[in-house]
Amino acid sequence: MKIAAIIAEYNPFHNGHAYHIDKTKADAGADATVAVMSGSFVQRGEPAVADKYLRAHAAVLGGCDLVIELPAVFALGSAQRFAYGAVSLIGGMGCISALSFGSECGDIDTLCELNRAIRSEEFTARQMELYGEGRSYPMARSGAARELLSLDFADMLSQPNNILALEYINEAGRMGLPAKLFTVERIGADHDSMAVYGSFSSASALRARAGIELSRFVPERCLNLYREAIKDGAFYINTSDFDELVLSHLIRLSREELREAPDVSEGLENRIYEAARRSQSLEELYDLVKTKRFTHARLRRIVMCAYLGIKKSDLLTAPAYIRVLAQNKTGSRVLREMKQTATLPIITKTAHISRYGEAARAQFDIDERATRLYSFALKNKEYRRTLNDYLRSAQIIGALD
Repeated sequence: MKIAAIIAEYNPFHNGHAYHIDKTKADAGADATVAVMSGSFVQRGEPAVADKYLRAHAAVLGGCDLVIELPAVFALGSAQRFAYGAVSLIGGMGCISALSFGSECGDIDTLCELNRAIRSEEFTARQMELYGEGRSYPMARSGAARELLSLDFADMLSQPNNILALEYINEAGRMGLPAKLFTVERIGADHDSMAVYGSFSSASALRARAGIELSRFVPERCLNLYREAIKDGAFYINTSDFDELVLSHLIRLSREELREAPDVSEGLENRIYEAARRSQSLEELYDLVKTKRFTHARLRRIVMCAYLGIKKSDLLTAPAYIRVLAQNKTGSRVLREMKQTATLPIITKTAHISRYGEAARAQFDIDERATRLYSFALKNKEYRRTLNDYLRSAQIIGALD
C-alpha cells in the first residue's frame, strides 16, 4: 500500500479537513491516510472542543483511514516540539511514503527554500540577538525575517499553518524521514478567522459558534455523530467550568512546582503563582502574567502542562509507542502492514501498556490523566465514565461505502 500521513488536531473536523484528505490521496497517489492527532488538549494550550475518541471517530467518517494519538507531552509543546513528536511517530511507523500538511503558501518548494533560509547561521544569530533584547521568540524571528529575507518570506512567517509546515519540513529532514513531502494550500477562512466562505469555516469559528447548525461546514457523514454528541453534552466543552478546575489546581502548586513546568524561565513561576491567587478566569490570569517576552499561546501551554503535571523532565523522552484511536477497514489493512515495519510498539489495547517499559508507561500515564481531567469539564456524568483510557480500545468504524 501507498500510505500518506497527515498531522492534525481536528478540533473539530470540518470540510477543510476532508478536502485536505481527499487532496492528499489524489496528489500523493495514496491508497490510505493515517492521521497523527492531538489528544484531549491541543497545541494552542486549550482543551479540545470534543474528546479525542469523538474527534477520531469524526476523522474516520470524514475520510481518514487510521487515527493515531499524539501524546500530550508533544501536543502541548511549541511548534518545534509538536512537530518533533508527530514526525517521530510517523518515522516509527516504518511504512509511510508521503507526509502531507496544510499551509497558507501551498508550494512545497517555496516552503523548503524558506526553511533553509531561517536555519542559516546568519538568520539564527540575528534572531537570537533580538530574542536576547527581550522580544518573544515569534517576534524575534519576525524581526530577523524583516531584516534579512524578502518581504514575501517575512509575511509567510506570520501565518500559523506555514509556521508548523516549516517545523515539519525541518524535523523530517533532520530525522531522514523517507517520505515525500506534500503541502495542501489552505482554502476558505484563515486559521483564526471568524469569517466563513461558502461551506468552509475555520475550526476557530466553529468553536466560537457553539450551537450553530453544522451541516454547512462539516461533511454530511459526520453530522449525526456531532448532533448526538451535542445533545449528550459531549461537544463544546464548558470553558468557564474548566477555568475553575485549572485555577483551583494552580493555587495548590508551590512556586517550585510551577518552575518545573515546561518553558517556565526567568522567574515566570512567580508571576503565575501571584496571578493564580488574583484571577477569576484563565484569560484574566494570562493578561496578568503576559509580558513582551511571553506570548499568550506559550502561557496557555505552560498553565495546561502545570495542570496536567507535565514537567520539564517529561520532555526528554521521544514518543514511546503508537496508540491507535480509530480505524476503518482500510485502516485495519494499514495496521497489519505497520505491525511488520514499525520500530515502536503499537497499542490497540491499553491494558497492555505495562509490557512496553517504563518510558511508555510514564507517557501513557500523562495521557490517561489528561483524559480524566478533561472529562470533569463535561456536564454529562455518564459520558464522563466512558472517557477512561484503560477501558477504551481502538474504535473499529465501518468503511465509508
